[in-house]
Amino acid sequence: ASYSICSGGNVQFQASGGNSYQWTPSTGLNNPNIANPFASPSVTTTYTLTDTSSSCGSGSKTVTVYVTNSTTLNISASNQNICSGSSVTLSETNGVNCTWKDGNGTILGTGTSITLTPTGTGTYTATPLNTACNSSSVSMTINVLQSSVLNLVAPATACVGSSITLSVSGGNGNYTWVGDGLTSTTGSTVTAIPTTGNPSSFYSVYSTNGICT
Repeated sequence: ASYSICSGGNVQFQASGGNSYQWTPSTGLNNPNIANPFASPSVTTTYTLTDTSSSCGSGSKTVTVYVTNSTTLNISASNQNICSGSSVTLSETNGVNCTWKDGNGTILGTGTSITLTPTGTGTYTATPLNTACNSSSVSMTINVLQSSVLNLVAPATACVGSSITLSVSGGNGNYTWVGDGLTSTTGSTVTAIPTTGNPSSFYSVYSTNGICT
């Protein structure tokens, strides 16, 4: 006879017809001297049952308990915060094959990982394909951040050596300026004194949330 259990589980043996029982080895048994002990071995184990009351050599019986290791699902993302239009890979780090679903329950694919290009922030769920000894589903939210849209105000013309004011609004508020003669490179409003006019001075401003520019 044989049984299959997940690690941490147990099974109860069923024996009859004897008067005095002995199960060996006793490892994982709650009582090796009764007919119907509970067995919870940590590894696959073969048990032998002997009727110790028999003087006629009634023989013995064996029972094997096959143990499958339980696996806890754990998913990771290549980046949990991404820019709009970017891709992200979700992976089950213990190598468990899963079914991947979006927040609406739509199946996106199967396997140990999946690559997505989300159009907006959403939650994704991994469920083990073989649920026998694996934990239940786990989920992760991927945040999709939008790129900045900036409004720049600057004079169309300026004299070399004269001070001009540049200002910007919109975006994520963390502004970095690049250009000729800037007295500061950060802030929503900066001053510049152009030092060249061949034929123009160009100014750029970037806004970033640390991920998307």
